Amino acid sequence: MDVSEGEFSVIEFYDNGTHAYVARELDAKSAVELAKACIDTALVLGGVVNQIVITDGGGFTAFQWERGKGIVFTERS
Repeated sequence: MDVSEGEFSVIEFYDNGTHAYVARELDAKSAVELAKACIDTALVLGGVVNQIVITDGGGFTAFQWERGKGIVFTERS
């Protein structure tokens, strides 16, 4: 996959069990910058956002942040 293509999505997961796509079809750099901005906002708001993830075009989690844990590294199976 060419990481310059719009293959990444940023998703926020909320306290009430719902989630929302913040943006779709981003290039890798834009997705990381947006996720960082979302994390900074979540830390300021405190208690609204539980998790922020970046998924790739295949639906795999490429990046994951969790409130109280920070960036979480997961293994692909």
